[in-house]
Amino acid sequence: GVGGLTFNQSLCTESGRKPIAQQQQQQQQNDGGPGPAMSFEGEWPLSRKVKLVAFDLDGTLLDPEGKLTTFTRSALQTVFGSGGGGAPSIAIVTGRTLGAVPYQEVPGREVYVVSSNGSQVSLWRPPTATEVGRLEDLRATRFSAAQTQAVLALAGPGQCEAVWCSADGRTMEVLAYSDDAREKTRTFNNPDGKRFVTCFHDSMQSTAVVIFILTSDPDGWVEKAGKVLPQNMLHGPGKIAITNYKPKPLVALQPAGMDKGVALRQLCDELGIALDETIAFGDGINDVEFLEAAGCGIAPSNAVDEAKRAADVVLQLSNGEDAVAKALLELHGAGHFAS
Repeated sequence: GVGGLTFNQSLCTESGRKPIAQQQQQQQQNDGGPGPAMSFEGEWPLSRKVKLVAFDLDGTLLDPEGKLTTFTRSALQTVFGSGGGGAPSIAIVTGRTLGAVPYQEVPGREVYVVSSNGSQVSLWRPPTATEVGRLEDLRATRFSAAQTQAVLALAGPGQCEAVWCSADGRTMEVLAYSDDAREKTRTFNNPDGKRFVTCFHDSMQSTAVVIFILTSDPDGWVEKAGKVLPQNMLHGPGKIAITNYKPKPLVALQPAGMDKGVALRQLCDELGIALDETIAFGDGINDVEFLEAAGCGIAPSNAVDEAKRAADVVLQLSNGEDAVAKALLELHGAGHFAS
């Protein structure tokens, strides 16, 4: 392979849609720190240059405290430069709502922001010498009023601790049933973007892009939803997406037909980029379709088993060791990115 980036067919497994390339167990040391993220053997899985790099945030690009490290910032600047040609396009693809996405922290590049697990797509245009930075809303997929009402019927007092709804991704309306639930709500991402209410107005019910259920028993809530929600919300073209974020006490619901994989396919169609010209980094259960859709899906070592099975490459480093940044630098140095 080029620059030490190779794909070890002998390390593939038969489980999952795509083979997994596990990293060499022996870590190379560099100045006393972790070795390269992608030191593996065999052939690199993509035959074409990469034109789009897509990142999940929590557990992937961000460190365990939810921050973009100095090393990762530097790597993004090295690989993607300050706009213009010479580097792939960038997409952040996350379960976070739009208001909780740190898109402005990506150095000097336009960034496609796919938020709420694919329900909302925006484009961040960074400031220039003559223009201020601006965020453009490209599209959003919304619940119908009937769908929202069916979910809220399972989200009353005694059924969960709180329910959150957002129509624009920037502000989250929160119906909390105790002081403890209010405090838990404040600990999640984007605390300034949450507004506590006593009821959801009709306009919210017909325009929600995402609904979150705060519950101490996410498994039980999902199981009940599978029995009580209308069949046309559980099967067929009207099937909504339900993501169980356990061990977090949280369940997310997205409108029918939306997940990160669908959103990646749509974005590629709009940009004229083939899926085999894309790389996706992800770690969570909500990244499975995303990793499967990309030309090359890459998971850090801290990823859940489902994400590892969906990935083409499993890194030997974790998000706490700047795994994604180090993989990007290796790929960049090996000439895998379009120029």
